[in-house]
Amino acid sequence: MSALHDVLALAQQCVDALQHIKPQGGAFRSPSPATKLDYSQVARGLINRAGAAVGGLAEVVQNTGSARTYFKRLAALRYHSYVELNALMQQSRQASGEVDYQQLRPKLAANLTLMQALAAIQRQGMTSPRDKRSSKRQSLPGLPRNWREALCQRGQSGMYAQALLVSALTGCRPSELVRGIKVWKEHDKQLGKDLIFFRIEGSKVKSQQGQPTRCISYVAEDGHPLIAAMRAQLNAHGSVMHVEIINSTNFTVAVRRLAARLWPAHKHAITAYCFRHQWAADTKRLGDGDAVSRGLGHASAKTRRNYGTAGQAYGPSQLQPIRIEADRAVRSVATPAHELIPHSISDHEP
Repeated sequence: MSALHDVLALAQQCVDALQHIKPQGGAFRSPSPATKLDYSQVARGLINRAGAAVGGLAEVVQNTGSARTYFKRLAALRYHSYVELNALMQQSRQASGEVDYQQLRPKLAANLTLMQALAAIQRQGMTSPRDKRSSKRQSLPGLPRNWREALCQRGQSGMYAQALLVSALTGCRPSELVRGIKVWKEHDKQLGKDLIFFRIEGSKVKSQQGQPTRCISYVAEDGHPLIAAMRAQLNAHGSVMHVEIINSTNFTVAVRRLAARLWPAHKHAITAYCFRHQWAADTKRLGDGDAVSRGLGHASAKTRRNYGTAGQAYGPSQLQPIRIEADRAVRSVATPAHELIPHSISDHEP
């Protein structure tokens, strides 16, 4: 039964090799179904390309200047190896003869080779020069001060009219519009004024990362053109609306096209994320840094530095939210997450 002995030895080597490619924290977690599919496609693509590359797997993994791409490739291969090993171990428990063991042997050997190559790549680290980080806030200079108003007006008769307004007034991610954002108007007894509320379900949330839910509100009678436009939408469609889009990529393409028609000579592409940067700029000018983080859906103060600058907020076009609430307190760079007491969103909903 030499094939059985080979399979047992290879299986043990794979288990040992797995210890050298574990993610930070030391445990493999089950990603979402969409991430599983993405990881599978990325990993299989890399493995196929590695067969024709002179430098093998290391060449195709490290052939990028984007740290985000590099670490995504590592994560995809790591998870693929883990899933593949679990499947092979299950097959080995069900094997019942020499033929079964002979079929398992090359599969285990291939998985072992993959994990050993991945461990070597992790030790070596990213070798290509890193691309300079590009931020959409660099797209804002050169635009007119009322660019959001002009863009929303340009798209007011299209299918994204409401989504454009919500993006401009909240700085939400396009993926959060896919989830759907609740908008409603209600009288606030404490302030003695009608407010317009936007309730956003966060799309980048983990155990200690991101805001599961956040709520941004404005005084309903604020004279800002964007608020006036949203007030008109609520009056026309009822006091409560659910604004959502089907596809975030299509929405971004639509924003880009609208902007290109308005400002054909502008050298940077205007996308849906530009709304996010402008919203952050406006809120930073109000002086409450943690409110910026809460409104952007961040649980860490560090991340907000990548969005907008107070100098990009312009007088009458600046938005001024009256209240910005989120589920979690914003932790400073030096404050561990477990030392913070979570904040709760006030339940204003009708």
